[in-house]
Amino acid sequence: LGKETTLVIAMEELAELQQQVSKLYRGKGNIENLVEEIADVYICIDLIMKASGATDEQLENWINKKMERNHLRIVNKEFK
Repeated sequence: LGKETTLVIAMEELAELQQQVSKLYRGKGNIENLVEEIADVYICIDLIMKASGATDEQLENWINKKMERNHLRIVNKEFK
């Protein structure tokens, strides 16, 4: 797949995941549909990583930074 096609597919899959989260939140969805969309997004993330040349190390670094930030927010009771 080309870079542009990969990005368009990713946007579509993210929208489908958003829709399933919304349905679940409103009590109209189910876990299987949600997990299916999560799987599609995981696949798209892998495709985007490959298309962009981003490395696993870069991704892991950012995940760790954001997890630490979220942990600090929870500890400091910034989340409601």
